[in-house]
Order: sequence, then C-alpha cells, then structure tokens
Amino acid sequence: MVLDLFNHRQVEIIRNALKHPGQRYTFASHQKSHNVVYQTARTDLLGLGECGVLEKRKKGKQMIFFAPADLPARLLRLKEEAGA
Repeated sequence: MVLDLFNHRQVEIIRNALKHPGQRYTFASHQKSHNVVYQTARTDLLGLGECGVLEKRKKGKQMIFFAPADLPARLLRLKEEAGA
C-alpha cells in the first residue's frame, strides 16, 4: 500500500488532504497539530512535497503546502512507481 511509504503523521496529512482538497499546511500548523518540534514538522512536509503528494509555494518567508485537486491520481502514480 502506498501509505506504507510515509510515517503516521504524513499519513494523517494525506487522509486530511483527501477529504479537504486545497487545504493548506505550514510548518507551524503541522508542528502544533501533531505536537512535534519544528524540524520534524519541516521534514514531514518537505518529504510530502518532494514526492509530489503536496504542492509547495513560498509566500514571503513562509513555505505553504497544499493538497492538490489531483491528489488521488498522484497517490496512485506513487503506488505504481513503488511497485506495490
């Protein structure tokens, strides 16, 4: 299963993003919602951005990640690439 590629916090973001396309995530929001340190929140979100699960944009100095409308297709593509 494609969700096996991610840690439990990232899986929760993916589940939330599937329910709420266009949802925005920041390092601070992820840090607060999962009660983790900044570096963990940063690593989680950058990882999801690098594999194409979330889109990332820079707004001033802040990095914003959001759930793309085609997230289900992106997850399916990751699953196929992983050979799962």
